[in-house]
Amino acid sequence: MFTNWTRSTWMKNVADTTRIYDITIPGTHESCALSGPTGWHICQYWSIREQLDHGIRYLDIRCGYKDGKLQTCHESTYQSASFEQVLHDCLIFLGNHDQEFIFMRIRHEDGSADDFKRECQKVVAKFPDLFHNDYTVDENAPLSKVRGRIIPLSNGPGVDGRAWAGGGSGRHENLYMINQDFYSASAWRPSHTKFDDHVRPFLDEAAGSTNKRKLHINHLSATGADTPFVIAADDPFSNGVNHLTKDHIYKKSGPAFGIVAMDFADLPEAQGDWLIHDLIQRNYGW
Repeated sequence: MFTNWTRSTWMKNVADTTRIYDITIPGTHESCALSGPTGWHICQYWSIREQLDHGIRYLDIRCGYKDGKLQTCHESTYQSASFEQVLHDCLIFLGNHDQEFIFMRIRHEDGSADDFKRECQKVVAKFPDLFHNDYTVDENAPLSKVRGRIIPLSNGPGVDGRAWAGGGSGRHENLYMINQDFYSASAWRPSHTKFDDHVRPFLDEAAGSTNKRKLHINHLSATGADTPFVIAADDPFSNGVNHLTKDHIYKKSGPAFGIVAMDFADLPEAQGDWLIHDLIQRNYGW
């Protein structure tokens, strides 16, 4: 078992021949949702650079057009980072850690679709060598072909990338991916219900799949009567969904889990940092 890896460079010791769908990837849901008027608007506290430095390799970037530029947002609650700033942060990170790569969901979240398409294409054009889009030739590419690049997942007009599978709370599948995103939380024990009914079965499904032809994305996130924090984090009486996931993957054998997207990756009470560690270690054995 190999354990001599660091968070910022953990991919460098994964073999070049490893296929990207056969890697376990820690990720964040609503990666830029750092502020808002209520707890229902906040999903993270780490910045994009902090997330990348701590081992996150899937980013969920949602944008709307406001004040003449494409700005990150959670629904209609706009955040401080622009889409261009997010890409710049990724460019700097990958320039300093060129053995890593990043999956990035790019979603049209708010405002005019025409404005989003125009501005998204304009911003992406400023980073001509940052994106890997050769998915029509080899969608499950070996790691050697994508190091130092962003793999875009297209969830909006004008985004060139693997088409996102989604459309409301549920399980979604298309040519490129299978996405577990049951985000409507139960009013009764929401963390355990989310985990037992959706997260755990999908972890087991991904772990039982060899020679994957589709990307697996497992969302730990949910909201409803409780905030995303309440569902993600532990409390004095029960474990949150992040902790439940960490305990399960430690016991589960089999190949990779694909992308595991969490809320509050940074908070000790949400167990996110430990979960990131265990997801990365999964790529090297226990």
